[in-house]
Amino acid sequence: HLRSLRGLRIDRRDGGRQSRHERQLAERAQLRVFGARTDDAGPGALAGSDLLPSSASIASGADDSRVCLVMEPLLGKTLHDAFPQRISALYGAHDEVVAKKMHMDMIRTVVRQLLVALAHMHSNTLIHADIKTTNVICVNDVDLRVKLVDFGNAVSDSDVSEYYSTFEIQTVWFRAPEVAYQRPFGRAIDLWSIGCVMCELWLGRPLFTDMENRSLIRSILKLRGPPPAQLYSASSIYAEVARSWSGRPAPGFAPVAVGGRHKGLLHPELSMDWEPQLRMQWLKHSLHVQDDDFVALADSLLEYDPEERPSAAEALEHPFFQGMYAH
Repeated sequence: HLRSLRGLRIDRRDGGRQSRHERQLAERAQLRVFGARTDDAGPGALAGSDLLPSSASIASGADDSRVCLVMEPLLGKTLHDAFPQRISALYGAHDEVVAKKMHMDMIRTVVRQLLVALAHMHSNTLIHADIKTTNVICVNDVDLRVKLVDFGNAVSDSDVSEYYSTFEIQTVWFRAPEVAYQRPFGRAIDLWSIGCVMCELWLGRPLFTDMENRSLIRSILKLRGPPPAQLYSASSIYAEVARSWSGRPAPGFAPVAVGGRHKGLLHPELSMDWEPQLRMQWLKHSLHVQDDDFVALADSLLEYDPEERPSAAEALEHPFFQGMYAH
């Protein structure tokens, strides 16, 4: 049987932070289920562990400083490379109406698998913290079975505060607003990233392509409207962005002022509150998509308030996946 090997050396001098998380993935007893089947409720549902690369570890050295991860090989392309190729072939072989329906079904298949894998990780108190299309690998070039990979930035629930000094976590394109605004974060950052992946699979391009925080924040503003002041006004970045926010309403829509008047936010135009329905309408318009269930799920995943985003397990119950079985 083919196996993929990765050697790690734990540097005791600096704590070996990233390597430590990878080592935990392979060695902690509660995570060894990654390499074994677990049951997932519902007919035909995929086992969460089937969507995460199975691995074992071999430790060596007197100080246990060297670890070799023994992993299954993944021979397919990344989702970033494979999905556009399949979609291009799809639209070349079918009329547009049929192709769009099949395109959406393919997105359902992939996103559901990612959510099952993520629910499995979160149930083991781990945040992936770097979900993106290049960190999703197709098992082969035949079907749409995928696995979530690259746990180099994974962080346990108990360790998130380690990042509160720098907030150097998540690839910028897929970074949740609470991380961008340098506010406390948790598992919900992974759900924001899933929302970005969802939209990328539909658009054929990343939802955001900004290279640094402030630019990303402005792009999120354009798509999702002003952020809730009660969540982000304590951030110095919020004040800076507020001063530059144009406050222009989305074309064809009219944001409604909170309580009919401005309420003393840092920038008067930021008091224009995009009501939930407006945010969803503008998202649908921006994505050029007609599937209301897709829009509703993406809207919930791309919610400013992390407490309002569904958990991975809750997202799996969304009508977007109704009637689906494992592929």
